[in-house]
Amino acid sequence: MSSSRHFSIPYDEDVVHSVILENTPSPPPKPPRGILRKEAPMKPQRSALKIEPARDDDKENNSQPQARSQFKAKDTMEQMQSYFKRSISVLRKSEEHFTGAEAADILTAYIETHRNEFPRDNIGRSNAVKLLEIWLESNTIQSVESHQKKFVDSERTFYRLGGDSESLYIVNTPIASRNHDDSASVSRSESSRRSNSIKRLFSPFVRRNRSNSRGRDKDKDNLKDGSSTNLKSTWSLFSSSSEKNEKKLKKAEQQLIKEEEAEVYELSLFHLLSLIDVEFLEDVALPVQDSKNNASFLSSILGKVGLGASEERLDPHQEDHMDLLIETHPLIRDASQWFQMARCCAPLLYFEAKPVASNHKTSHNEQLYLWCRAALDAVKNRLEKMTQNGSSPLFPSEFAPLLTKIAQQLINDMDSGEKLSTAVMYIFLMVPHPIRKTIDQLVQWLQLTMRTDAVEDLRSPYYLGKKDPRRYKENVNVIIGELSSFIFPRGCMTNVQQDIFIETLVELRQKGKLGQRPAQLESSLRAKSVNGQIKWQRKERKHNSLEGDLTPVRYTVRRESIRSKTSKSKDGLNETDSALVTMINSVIDNKELSLTEKKKQLMNFKKFYPKLYNDFFPGMI
Repeated sequence: MSSSRHFSIPYDEDVVHSVILENTPSPPPKPPRGILRKEAPMKPQRSALKIEPARDDDKENNSQPQARSQFKAKDTMEQMQSYFKRSISVLRKSEEHFTGAEAADILTAYIETHRNEFPRDNIGRSNAVKLLEIWLESNTIQSVESHQKKFVDSERTFYRLGGDSESLYIVNTPIASRNHDDSASVSRSESSRRSNSIKRLFSPFVRRNRSNSRGRDKDKDNLKDGSSTNLKSTWSLFSSSSEKNEKKLKKAEQQLIKEEEAEVYELSLFHLLSLIDVEFLEDVALPVQDSKNNASFLSSILGKVGLGASEERLDPHQEDHMDLLIETHPLIRDASQWFQMARCCAPLLYFEAKPVASNHKTSHNEQLYLWCRAALDAVKNRLEKMTQNGSSPLFPSEFAPLLTKIAQQLINDMDSGEKLSTAVMYIFLMVPHPIRKTIDQLVQWLQLTMRTDAVEDLRSPYYLGKKDPRRYKENVNVIIGELSSFIFPRGCMTNVQQDIFIETLVELRQKGKLGQRPAQLESSLRAKSVNGQIKWQRKERKHNSLEGDLTPVRYTVRRESIRSKTSKSKDGLNETDSALVTMINSVIDNKELSLTEKKKQLMNFKKFYPKLYNDFFPGMI
């Protein structure tokens, strides 16, 4: 049919519809716009993304409409978090911390109970652990240890609930369909209904309805991009500001702890100086009422010792293995507390179920000895590394003059009574808290050693020398002998004095007094917090100090007046001897000279003028 003939027939709609009968086949649907065009389209055509339907969707029987919200997955996440928090509150009524294994158990139980709401691949404990990792990143839960960045499913890792801030959840979902032209709106709505069954976790900070069309208005695109960028930047600012506030609070808390430690150190030193007489304190921080100077002094002591978050630890699975071995092995069961305390003293302590790989069969005594010896070696290696092979012992080298005077005046004095215990309590409180905690763990380990005979002889299972019927005494001596060089400064005490000092520490811990503040110290702290100063209770002696002076008398008046108690008058001396005594007094009172230089000058004076030394400076060296 030609085109001229076609246009010659008039078009009448009624006639056309009357011609088409009921049995006439209907014409095919009109193809989409642009298919039959001969010329190239103005815009490049984009084919729709192929979206596979979900497994539980039925292609043929799609009679039941799906009325799910696009925030269904977000609601599911909120329900999971609410269930998790309720379960934690029921499980831990009085404690705010929970273990990684408990968190994984709770979330796995929820997923198993609501398995119909999750894809088949997302059911199981491994997916619960993955979700807990996401919660840890989004601050829904927080690790107790700051260096723990990854969630660990273990009984030895502890967490706490975080804030209720919005979080960006990242899950593996099919790629979302992109918007097309208006002609594809029907297919897009069907595909969106199918994609609702993916259980995607939505977040208000995820950009949605992004358009790749080049024909959109640039202002709208800029507005959308700007709003999304603002949301993301707001989230980043919120998280960064919260982290900064957290760091500030932690820093302020640490500063308060340091100042409190400095006050305890200062007042403990004052009370200790009322029990012992020390001539030179240049190596010890002078007792001044300045908490900042004392705090910096304690920080310098703590900086010499290798303690902190950088210390190595076992893998959580290895720790679980050690727990199981110590609690269930028949050879270790009776000494399980001793081994657990050894693990507190040496976190890297680890041994296999069969520590000896040799041809001959190991006896039970030998195997237990190897385990006990491995525990002692692990503690020794840790202290050796922590103290730099004893150069920075747990009782700092700066306290050597105090320890020496405690040994000479209290330990050697059989009639010292409670003075020795009180002095040990004061000098223990003067040690910085992290080091004090390590000393307390060692004392507790020795205390457990004294209470059990289940630990094998640490010298040898076949030791043929003289043995004490109570095996623990020999083991205590072995432990003290191998660890004392890392506990005390070198040369400040003899071996016998070190044994008595450690026995005093153990006795104080058995009575519950180790680490506790004596009544006099508590009253001094209260008086200082209320009045800002303390009225020092002086001894019965004559001196020139003021009534409210805090420092003991021998540090508040000139050295000449102190020495005048035991020294003779210079009236009967000739001019030369009087000048020599005055010169030595000026040397002792000179603050610019070091302790070594003063001792050297006194030794030379004693060598060349022994009579003057014995008359005016007895016992100064």
